Amino acid sequence: MLRLIYRDLFIYQKRNLVVLPGFALLFVFFSQEFGYAGMGLTIIMISVYALVMTAYTSFAYDETNKFNRFLRSAPIPSSTIILSRYASCVFSSIMGVVYVVIFFALANVAAVYNPALQRDMTISLEVLLVWITMIAFVCAFLMPILFKFGYMKTKYPLMLLVIAVPASGPIILSSPNMNQGLTAALSAISGKNGYILIFILSLLAFLGSAALSITIFKRKEEL
Repeated sequence: MLRLIYRDLFIYQKRNLVVLPGFALLFVFFSQEFGYAGMGLTIIMISVYALVMTAYTSFAYDETNKFNRFLRSAPIPSSTIILSRYASCVFSSIMGVVYVVIFFALANVAAVYNPALQRDMTISLEVLLVWITMIAFVCAFLMPILFKFGYMKTKYPLMLLVIAVPASGPIILSSPNMNQGLTAALSAISGKNGYILIFILSLLAFLGSAALSITIFKRKEEL
């Protein structure tokens, strides 16, 4: 499994390992625009970006090099292959967070000479739970789709989805009924108990997603 993770992170992603720090630095630069939640939102954004970047890059290389056929014929358990891809995406997200923390720290050091660079590095338990929850839900949604349909068939629909979701935000929030429903939902999960409940649900979704991906992969082996 470790060799498969190393392949995804350091062989397939040679260019992305340069891009990821660049985006982390960009997010840190604009983090002040997010106010008191600056570091938390920056961590969440870079985590989701890194996860999707690793998933897409890995699946694209596998399809281009026909590596999936080799994996299906190799004496490697399907669960090992699937879990290594999930682990690669999670580790990539963690790498993005490490870059963000480093750049936040460097900005605070440089703030001695330029106070405008000062960044608040406070992280609460709620932020950590939301961070892990986002990684789990995004991974749970994305991975089975990629294992089922592959990179080439999904890259454009998923790209449109990524664009459509943020773009539809103002429309949804402008609707009184939707706004009231969203407010009620946020009120229901407010507080640590609510965050913990969503956190547990995200982990269950993550585990269920991994089991589904293993089933999909095994069915393809039989074809």
